[in-house]
Amino acid sequence: WLTLGDGDEVTAFSETRTGDHDAPFLGLYAFRADFLREILGATEGVHLFLDALRPRLGSGDVRAYRFGGAWQSVANLDDYLRLHQRLLATPPVPDLDDPDWRIYTRSEEQAPVWVGEAAEVEDSLLANGAEVHGRVERSVLSPGVRVEPGAVVRDSVVLGDVVVGSGAHVERAVIDKHTHIGAGARVGGEGGVTLVGEWAVVEPGATVAPGDTVPPREPELEEIVAARREGSVHG
Repeated sequence: WLTLGDGDEVTAFSETRTGDHDAPFLGLYAFRADFLREILGATEGVHLFLDALRPRLGSGDVRAYRFGGAWQSVANLDDYLRLHQRLLATPPVPDLDDPDWRIYTRSEEQAPVWVGEAAEVEDSLLANGAEVHGRVERSVLSPGVRVEPGAVVRDSVVLGDVVVGSGAHVERAVIDKHTHIGAGARVGGEGGVTLVGEWAVVEPGATVAPGDTVPPREPELEEIVAARREGSVHG
């Protein structure tokens, strides 16, 4: 958080919010090229804030730029889920269809969304490559997610290339990439947000209680190779 003086001069900085601070800090910097070259040349292992900015606070050399676009502060899983669900509001926040605020991030090159004959989708956002044969309510599905027949995904965020098995029930959960939710499993529910880590496997019929965490799993080399071949792992 920043304390601002006249002309939006930055006079103080704090990791936590207090009544003395005027604005949140988004962690973005812009330097004059000559100043940056001077700092980089004079300091070994430079830390942009500690070495370059903090000694100059209150000197008139550091000023804030007031950002007028959309931003969100995400401190925990509840924030993460709540802010994703704001995308489903009417109107959404932010509006991903705003022609004056284009998205330039490279997207997954996958097939269009597939919604099966028996599928039910309500107030949800489905990315390319998602395939739904069950029920999805008030949720955000990333590329390559498959929801099998009889499965329910409700009030959740499901990241890329997750399989939700037949008859499984996922509610108020964040499911990380490459996870497999077994048939008939129950993940989350009313209460705290449930987290299932990357590459984790929830066995068929298993129960993960509301607010619990399933740790990520280290995948086998063959799994990574197969995922890269399918285009779902990059780097």
